[in-house]
Amino acid sequence: METIAIVDDDDEVAGLLKEFLESKGFKVWRTLDANQFMALVKGNAPDLVIMDLQMPGVSGVTAAKSLRSDPATKGIPIVVLSAMPRDLQTKWFFGMGEGIGFVEKPVDFPELMRTIEGLLRG
Repeated sequence: METIAIVDDDDEVAGLLKEFLESKGFKVWRTLDANQFMALVKGNAPDLVIMDLQMPGVSGVTAAKSLRSDPATKGIPIVVLSAMPRDLQTKWFFGMGEGIGFVEKPVDFPELMRTIEGLLRG
């Protein structure tokens, strides 16, 4: 069973995502901020991360850069989940390599599943 980590400061969104993904057969853990995520991921690396961009404290961009700079986590695919325009998201993540997908809020669940499957199976 593949594990997905959700990092989103919106508890309602994180809860809906967790419920949806568990219904699709994934093991899911979630955190409400990037600092907590970075502490947890060191000993519990997921198969994929769904990460909001705008969070208090450490932003999703900073957390993603930290993942990519660590040899133990650099290969983990990331789904960027944000209400920010996609062109801005793409600009912020340019140069971070492959394995990054983008899904805009509000979440289109079929699009989210296509993105997840593409990253995990691609």
